[in-house]
Amino acid sequence: MNPTAIESYAVKPGYIQLLKVGNPDKIGQMEGDICIEEWKYDPAKLSYTKFIDRLSLYLCFRDNKDERIENALEQLIDKIEW
Repeated sequence: MNPTAIESYAVKPGYIQLLKVGNPDKIGQMEGDICIEEWKYDPAKLSYTKFIDRLSLYLCFRDNKDERIENALEQLIDKIEW
């Protein structure tokens, strides 16, 4: 809910391996100022912007029990045109 100094990026399957080609020891799971998540699908296929699409965002947080997040997700999913 609060802004973070860590930027997050979603990449398609296999992309993480490309990043490790140069020097695999340079990439650690908890290092640096960015977070790279490898998704099971190409996130660019569902989004027309540089940001996460609404459905994927909903799926990322659907099991969160924080009432504020639950309310935000309810508002988010109501805006999706099916």
